[in-house]
Amino acid sequence: MYIVLSQKKDFKSEYKDKLFQLYHFPASYRSRINTGDTFIYNQGSRSQPGTNNVRYYYGTGVIGSIYTLDEGVTYFAELKQCKSFYNNVSIKFEDGEDRGKYIEQLGYEDKRNRPNWQSSIRYISLEAYKTIINMSGGLIDVSANVDIEAIKSDLKLSIDNFYLGDNHQSLVDIIAFSTSLMQKYGIMVK
Repeated sequence: MYIVLSQKKDFKSEYKDKLFQLYHFPASYRSRINTGDTFIYNQGSRSQPGTNNVRYYYGTGVIGSIYTLDEGVTYFAELKQCKSFYNNVSIKFEDGEDRGKYIEQLGYEDKRNRPNWQSSIRYISLEAYKTIINMSGGLIDVSANVDIEAIKSDLKLSIDNFYLGDNHQSLVDIIAFSTSLMQKYGIMVK
């Protein structure tokens, strides 16, 4: 089965998720997710204060073990074989004859006009999955090096400190974190 997991990547979540490691969800979604399912990560918030529309797809993986720690009130799904997208993928086609159409509609044209954004776990077709993967610009393995997301988060914080806090020492941190990312992605600097 192919599913979409809505996961706030750029904004704080009220759940105990660990990006590319663990997905925390309420019991009401338990029937929609199973060990072995292939998932696509979706930045699910339509808007946050001071931002425009921020929905996009950014990664993929496979659902591992699913368990509860609170007698079935909420569940955790371990995430395996995770890969981040080289480029975020828009939720809609941006050009061609399908321009403006939601990618998740592929295979469901007769059943829904648009994705059910209220649902944090949604089914998608194999066609939609393959389309998103093809639009990603490539996949970056993050299963072995999950700390890459921590590096990105630290880089964002340093940039904020430089621009918003007028902290010029943050430039040293920005260079260090950028170098770490380039090493992780295998980009050579001459």
